[in-house]
Amino acid sequence: MNKYYRFQNDEPKLNDHVHCYTDFANFKGFVDMMRQQDPLFGRMKFWEITGVYIKPDDGDIVIRVQTVKEIRM
Repeated sequence: MNKYYRFQNDEPKLNDHVHCYTDFANFKGFVDMMRQQDPLFGRMKFWEITGVYIKPDDGDIVIRVQTVKEIRM
């Protein structure tokens, strides 16, 4: 099963439809940019998610969440 990446304060719930990054390098680049620009960055949590493909979304995808694991960045 493919792994996808997401940032949000709360843990995504089973069966939620969420936007995810499909590429870890692109996700990391976004996280690095946010670390420099967002004063509330310390509140952000990062997630590795598996799920069912729903549709494309601006170069990434929307999935239906099946598993979630918090990751450190």
